[in-house]
Amino acid sequence: MRLLATTNRGFESVSAGEVRELTGAAVTVERPGLIGFDGDEADLTRLHCRARTLNRVLVELTGGAIETPADAYDQVRAVPLAEYVDPDQPIAVRGKRIGEHDFTSMDVAERVGQAIVDDLRAATGERIPVDLDDPEVVFRATVREDRFRLAIDATGETSLHRRPYRVRDHDAPVRPTMAAALCRLAGVDADTAVLDPMCGCGTIPIEAALLAGNRPLAPGREFALTDLRFLDDGALERERAAVEPRELAAPIRGLDIEDRWVTAARENAREAGVADAVAFEAADATTAAVDTEAVIVDMPFGVRTEQEGLGTLYTEFFANLRDAEWDRLVLFTAREDLVPFEPTRRLDVRHGRLEVAVLVVDRDEIDG
Repeated sequence: MRLLATTNRGFESVSAGEVRELTGAAVTVERPGLIGFDGDEADLTRLHCRARTLNRVLVELTGGAIETPADAYDQVRAVPLAEYVDPDQPIAVRGKRIGEHDFTSMDVAERVGQAIVDDLRAATGERIPVDLDDPEVVFRATVREDRFRLAIDATGETSLHRRPYRVRDHDAPVRPTMAAALCRLAGVDADTAVLDPMCGCGTIPIEAALLAGNRPLAPGREFALTDLRFLDDGALERERAAVEPRELAAPIRGLDIEDRWVTAARENAREAGVADAVAFEAADATTAAVDTEAVIVDMPFGVRTEQEGLGTLYTEFFANLRDAEWDRLVLFTAREDLVPFEPTRRLDVRHGRLEVAVLVVDRDEIDG
């Protein structure tokens, strides 16, 4: 199968590395926020159980140049859809159009939906039911500029970034799949001591503990792939049973200056099943003692949270880090101009409507 995975824009290289580790596949960046690779059923289930930086995984069915929705209709009719969906399964088509066109996303969804209905009726003699509210199979039809792509959503309506452990949210929370990518950039494993000195509701330390301990993100979560008739019914449960958690050999800690966020982080850690692996405490990041291997921090952007004093915060925080003990620093920031360290690696990342940066700083480079 040709598989696609959506990721956070700017983190494509990180997600590609994760997919290569889990599947051995050669990965290409299809467009910002989308990677593609060849895989099989085992890869599809493994990614849903083990991948931490992906938002959604899909099975690509067709794609090609397009000028009008009629072109999409013709391309869909060329797919042997009866191999992928049974005529009694309720379906929905989610259309998305990106770029300048004389048609809408709804037009795309309507023509693709009609093509699916017509194709299956021709193949089986039955009209497949359409249920936009509670479908068993979701087709995602995307037109980006002059290219059309149709895929079956193996994840479901709920993106993988929506972790069930997040029962308490910060005012400006980092997306969990982004936090997981930051942890990979920091090289987190079972032997890595990690500190997030501005942890908010605890997402980065929790993702670090889940990654380092090889712990499942959502052991009981249902995925759309279990409704796909062309996949093995028991593959997901077998993959989940094969996951072997690891014992952590180094501390993972989170600090926040406000007690309410320390309380929220501890609650989220309990929900994630890592309360035994992460320690949270109230402390000021500009004065707290730092003695760790990896410092991973989502710096205040000054957009949704109070901007007053942001420059002072940056100055005092980095002054504290300069005198501290650490090996690698991974920063998520919208104010790169306030960072005094030269990064060894930099990623341009899209966070909502903001263009922000991920900076990886190795202590050896600063000292050298």
